[in-house]
Amino acid sequence: ATVLFSNEDEVEILYTSTSVSETNYDPTFKEAVSWYLAEEIAPALGFDPKISMLMRQNFYQVISQAAAQSFNEGNEGPEPDCAFVAARA
Repeated sequence: ATVLFSNEDEVEILYTSTSVSETNYDPTFKEAVSWYLAEEIAPALGFDPKISMLMRQNFYQVISQAAAQSFNEGNEGPEPDCAFVAARA
């Protein structure tokens, strides 16, 4: 994971990439997208609506697990001292 530090109270980052390599994405994200797409195309393939509903439930389950995992992630280390703090030492 990449960590960015800033002295600003609020930071807005706009990131654009042309890379669509699946290796750039978390396995949980790929699973969630798979369930979402499956639920979206199931009716066009003639699947029973109950199957679509099950796929949607699986999508929400994966999203919930990803949110819990993200919440439990720890800090990657102490924040570096800024120049003002270092000057006091």
